[in-house]
Amino acid sequence: MRILVAATALAALVACKKESKETAPEASSTPRPVAARAPEAPPAPEPTDVFQTAWMNVAESKTGCDDFDYFPDGGMRNLACHLMTIVTYPELRTAAKKIWTQGPHGTQRLRLDADDAFGHYDPAFVDFLVAHAVVGERSPELKAATQPIYDRVFSNLAKIYLRAKLHLERQPDLLAQEKAYLLDHLAQPKDVRPLDRLGRYEPEDAYNLYGPALAFWIRRDVDGTAEKFEAGLRKLLATYEPNAIAKIEAMQFGAPESPDGDESSASNIPPVPDGPIDQMIAEAWRRYETVPFDQMQGGFEYQPGGVVVQFGYLHSLIALSTFRAKVPTRIFVSGPHGDGIDRSNPKDFGHYDPKFVAWFVDHAIPAERDSALRAATQGAYDKRARVAARSFYAAHLRVKEDAAFKAAELEAYKRYLAGTGPTPHLSYWEAMPGDYSAQAIGGSGVAFWLRRSMDGTDGLFVRGLEKLLKTYDAEFLDTAKRVGFAGLKGEPALFDAVSDDEPHEGDEGEIDGR
Repeated sequence: MRILVAATALAALVACKKESKETAPEASSTPRPVAARAPEAPPAPEPTDVFQTAWMNVAESKTGCDDFDYFPDGGMRNLACHLMTIVTYPELRTAAKKIWTQGPHGTQRLRLDADDAFGHYDPAFVDFLVAHAVVGERSPELKAATQPIYDRVFSNLAKIYLRAKLHLERQPDLLAQEKAYLLDHLAQPKDVRPLDRLGRYEPEDAYNLYGPALAFWIRRDVDGTAEKFEAGLRKLLATYEPNAIAKIEAMQFGAPESPDGDESSASNIPPVPDGPIDQMIAEAWRRYETVPFDQMQGGFEYQPGGVVVQFGYLHSLIALSTFRAKVPTRIFVSGPHGDGIDRSNPKDFGHYDPKFVAWFVDHAIPAERDSALRAATQGAYDKRARVAARSFYAAHLRVKEDAAFKAAELEAYKRYLAGTGPTPHLSYWEAMPGDYSAQAIGGSGVAFWLRRSMDGTDGLFVRGLEKLLKTYDAEFLDTAKRVGFAGLKGEPALFDAVSDDEPHEGDEGEIDGR
């Protein structure tokens, strides 16, 4: 599948060369002296030459985006960021004449943040890609030369995309259900994005890739190019990995799930019993390690999870509407959040009420005052919250210790919110410690602390985070304060996730009374 996306960019080069050849002015019929003739242009390369060049260079290409670079293990968007360094979108659009039949994309850039539209491919454009993109089918020599590149860059995603296509094909009710949701969402955007709903089908061996693959095929069903893209995908696999097709076709897919009534829905998860809010919070901590995940609120579950994933757990225990009714003050003073949490508006965010944050800091960590509860919930912290807590504290130190960085990023973010600046680099993953999972959480933490400095609650949230760390992770807190952000960068193992069989302090009954 990725090579079909790659071919979208390559088609620009092919069409561009063809156009220059076909529209060249005809030679005059009047003879001229030989010395006066302009030198003839070299012949345009054949399509095979252009695609071959792309194959040979894509593996070592650099990203053209500010996002964290997963390549070659990322998805289609990550690949597109690499292709931007080979051919720009305006060049592609000019050369290809017509890529889309409709959609939000302009003449100078792809609009990837549209919540009310998506690009509908022109079927003729897809035909061209399928015909020319798989260079290895043309000769044994080309196949041998490009096989290592396929193995490294394309193999995993190609198999994931065929698997997702068959999943929807064999579960037409699922396809119809999610297609209807997509079309309804386009007409009137909802809090839960179509992609977030599809995270429930994410298998362990296709982490963070299967949901986008399903979403791709649902969009292709809408624009009518699904079968053409599948033909190209099967050609790619048949050329480089023919045995994979039979293995994928032999897979079994579970029955379609209903996002409004399956076992992952909050409506079927026993909530914490009603009572005083402090009692409910303590009980939520006791159930935190084993509570099912509410995917309708938290997108899809992954470990270690960041703030959105934690919300998916917590909403299963205490619904936000219940929590709002129990706390003595409003949660937000302004922002997009109504009855739920609205993450669909990138130009706005929730401004916390300082009174709520102060109350929350005082009440959210009951184990601070209850050593028995701390021992009982240490495993929950280690398994589900430790990486997020440590990563957010590292992000706090980065913002605190680098005043120039904070000032520059705050200014860029404010311009973006005002509509006068480009999308800021809100992930900041590359500078964060740990593996890519911890970096992703820490990068989100940087954006969190910038927003908290804007709504004036950063000091209160720092106090709460330090209270959490002092209760469950005191040694890390002491280390972080001593070595600072630069020191934490040198200790990536501090941000490793806890395995299921890893013992934690509470297993040995050691209670220190904190």
